[in-house]
Amino acid sequence: MAEVGKALYWTPRILGILFILFISIFSFDALEEGIVIWLMNLIPSLLLVVVLLVAWKYELIGGMIYFLLALAFFVETVAVRGQEWWAASIIAVPVCLIGALFIANAKMKK
Repeated sequence: MAEVGKALYWTPRILGILFILFISIFSFDALEEGIVIWLMNLIPSLLLVVVLLVAWKYELIGGMIYFLLALAFFVETVAVRGQEWWAASIIAVPVCLIGALFIANAKMKK
């Protein structure tokens, strides 16, 4: 049981870090544009770092924030930008998974 708890503790944190690194990769295409554009493209990564830090300390709240971010991204991408739902799911589903794992860990502690 301790191994499951340990895995459930570390899995969302590691996935959160990996997801931030994945999203950060997309900012490198703006390096040719200039440092200001590059830094602006890092704003989503910085937001995710803040959410990860909140979730690290307050798992239930952080998990809910991850769900809200995924929902906001999905709605903005599909409804506002008119992209395909499956394309938005590539980003939204992993964020939901990370949120669900944080919530599951918080529930398991209680």
